[in-house]
Amino acid sequence: MQKKAQLEIQETVLVVFIFIILLLIGITFFYRFSLQSIENIKEEHETAKFNELIATIPNMAEIKCSHLTKESECVDAIKLSSFIETSKKYKFGFKNITIVKVYPENVDAKCTRFNFDNCNYWEIYFSKKATESKFVISTPISIYYPNEDEYEVGKLIIERFP
Repeated sequence: MQKKAQLEIQETVLVVFIFIILLLIGITFFYRFSLQSIENIKEEHETAKFNELIATIPNMAEIKCSHLTKESECVDAIKLSSFIETSKKYKFGFKNITIVKVYPENVDAKCTRFNFDNCNYWEIYFSKKATESKFVISTPISIYYPNEDEYEVGKLIIERFP
């Protein structure tokens, strides 16, 4: 009778041990599935934020054209040149934000606060991650030069490094 009781206890211990192993395997798969799902949601959120920047940046009060509280759908070249110095306070993440003058073409030079007439591009924000892959979106914009009261065609380019 004692051997039968020992055998039943051993069977019970073996069943409990196998159940625990199967439970741990199930929890591990559930954890990996949940972690992958969270990573996918994070990537979707980052992509949505990235796509929103194309509409947000030209409408920032710091660079948008305005005259006597009347706003226009353009980017002010003088404000843009000054904004570059203060853009460090914005945390855009690992992104490059550049405005390139498309027409009329000028000298291929970077625009600064003191040189915004004879240049071709403004590097608004630059924070590159050490990776080869990147996502790029761009949109045409109008660049206004208040000194000459002229508009020129430009392109806003935003690069994101995952």
